Amino acid sequence: MPLLAPPVYSGNIRKSTMVRFGGYNHSKSASEGEIYDMKNMSAGEYPILSARGGRFRVKRMPVSGLCTVACGGKRFFFYTDPEKASVGIIGQKIIIMPDKKYIDLSEESLALRDIEIELTQNITVGDGTYAGVNAKLNMISYDGEETPFRVGDGVTISGFGEGYMQNNKTAVIEEVNISGGKVQLIFLENTFSLPEGKTSYSAENITLARKMPDMDYICAHDNRLWGCRKNTIYCSKLGDPFVWNNFQGESGCFAQDVISGGDFTGCISYLGYVIFFKEDMIYKVYGSKPSNYQVISSASLGVKKGSHRSFGVAGEVLFYHSRVGIVAYSGGIPQNISSVFGGEEYKNAVGGSDGVKYYVSMQNSLGEYSLFVYDTEKRLWMKEDDFAAASIDFDDRLYLADSDFIWSTTGNEGDVPEESVDSFVEFGDFYMGAPGKKGISKLQVRAEIEEGSSLSVYISFDGGDFEEVKTLKSQKKRSCVLPIVPRRCDHFRIKLCGHGMWRLYSLSKEYYSGSDI
Repeated sequence: MPLLAPPVYSGNIRKSTMVRFGGYNHSKSASEGEIYDMKNMSAGEYPILSARGGRFRVKRMPVSGLCTVACGGKRFFFYTDPEKASVGIIGQKIIIMPDKKYIDLSEESLALRDIEIELTQNITVGDGTYAGVNAKLNMISYDGEETPFRVGDGVTISGFGEGYMQNNKTAVIEEVNISGGKVQLIFLENTFSLPEGKTSYSAENITLARKMPDMDYICAHDNRLWGCRKNTIYCSKLGDPFVWNNFQGESGCFAQDVISGGDFTGCISYLGYVIFFKEDMIYKVYGSKPSNYQVISSASLGVKKGSHRSFGVAGEVLFYHSRVGIVAYSGGIPQNISSVFGGEEYKNAVGGSDGVKYYVSMQNSLGEYSLFVYDTEKRLWMKEDDFAAASIDFDDRLYLADSDFIWSTTGNEGDVPEESVDSFVEFGDFYMGAPGKKGISKLQVRAEIEEGSSLSVYISFDGGDFEEVKTLKSQKKRSCVLPIVPRRCDHFRIKLCGHGMWRLYSLSKEYYSGSDI
């Protein structure tokens, strides 16, 4: 980052001052002012360097495996496998995959219900009516006062034996009539066929089922639920996330296979399109109805397997975790923005956004979690703590959920504030100009330390252990001179460790040139 020009004083002493502090850069290329490592820091007051504010505990969760969604200005919490959960919202229904469950928000109980229905009955196949007109072989009837099936359901029928096996099929219910203890399911004329001369047929143990495709990832788009698994893209009936095998008309369902290696790894609705990802492919669906849907592919960095919950839109840009790191996607070629992570590889990313900042929790090769924040306005990465997120969502405020609690970055009445936050920054190497041995004699820190907080300053010479220089207690914004026993070195590092809220406005150092050896 830019430094003020170092003036030369008597005795060949030079002084340089940093007044602008960069973000996280965990690589060997970290320059003066950039931060090689950090914990619980924020770019919110850039170019000032500051600790992050405390979070607020919103709710305790009694079990692990939490997934959260926002809908209609309210938050709803339910439990499923966080390693697999994918959620879509259509109207008043929250769909949960791969469980094939749903919550109807119009119900007071908000119970978790099954999408798939299976009913085994003794039935009769025969003639019926359709739109008030007599029709041939279009009705299944059975005893009952109610039925779980609805008009428009694509019902899979099975159980017919020899001579009638042609009636094992999937057909769409056109009408449902219930009267006199009988349920009549009406289909299109001649949906069923019987041996010549028969006009009706009774059979036992016939199974009627409303099925949903096995899908790993789902999203809502244009009042339809979309999903994918392996090499297949699925789309529900318009406005009805329960119907997946009714392909009639422009409001019907849609399904298409793609030809490429690997399985789908995620999907999202973005910029007016539904987009599906593999690790090395992106598929965008164009069109507004099944008759003109087109699936267009591009060989680009997609979502890394296991990071299907890493999506977040900040500054109108979609961010997600790919096999090379976090990328920014605006509809063209994804751009890698995570070179600052150095050689560390991450997996199982969970992301979200408040509209300006992108938050992502990731697991490194040792199984350790870290929460990173990318500020799209400052274009800086910051590293917070070891928060292992199960979900990151935004409704009226940003929510971060782990296996125990729901947290928020802002507090409302009744929320429990986080205790004082511990933080630190370790700057990249300071070389003090041209190569050769130099001596550092003084540090000057201009800092603001809030009441009850503290800030300790450490220094390391030529890769040695960090040595404490001084600990500063609560103080208003002012400069503190930290004398150092002069020591010759090739380079040095500075580390600041804080407790509570503190801000760094400038960091100055005085040094002198020495011999080359």
